[in-house]
Amino acid sequence: MKRSKASRIAVWLLSVIWLAALAGCGSDASSEKQGTEQLGTSTIAETKQDDFIYRLIIEPADAASKRDVKLYGELEYVGDKDEIDIHHAASPFFFFLKETTRGYDIGYMMNEPAITTKLKKGVPLREQYKGGGGYSEKDDTDYVAFIKDLWKNGFPVGHYEVTGWADFFTGQEASKQDYHITAKRAFDIKEAAKAVSTP
Repeated sequence: MKRSKASRIAVWLLSVIWLAALAGCGSDASSEKQGTEQLGTSTIAETKQDDFIYRLIIEPADAASKRDVKLYGELEYVGDKDEIDIHHAASPFFFFLKETTRGYDIGYMMNEPAITTKLKKGVPLREQYKGGGGYSEKDDTDYVAFIKDLWKNGFPVGHYEVTGWADFFTGQEASKQDYHITAKRAFDIKEAAKAVSTP
């Protein structure tokens, strides 16, 4: 057993809550456009909802410079106004990763102050994934070693599925509009400091 029963139940409950929130937020699916493209060496998954485009960007590792794979969330306003205010937690960007060969979830924690960010039309807001994951004394030693390796050396060898999303709202009270715009991609780490994007 890779993780304690209590940890698995907690992760399962959080996943169910997250999926329920995802189903209940934002506009209906008919207004969303999803796509994936590859520009240069980066892989981009893109979702459009109303006047916003969310992009999940994966830049592969560079063995020569010993640079690990990099993940970014990007949000662009494409509506009719010159600029718009969005309201969110410490960041509008969230990342959830799963390493599928081991079955490990890599969570993402965030402080939740009320912050307002002004987006200018056609100027993307971008934020890099700064790492995540955590463990308790109840987790098994292999999982703890994996998380410590991730924190110290970057992504260990494996297959990673990434769900990224932008979570924010516009307007206030009667005009409030919630957004939860999601995109998914995957990548493989074949060996230390090397990554290959997969569809």
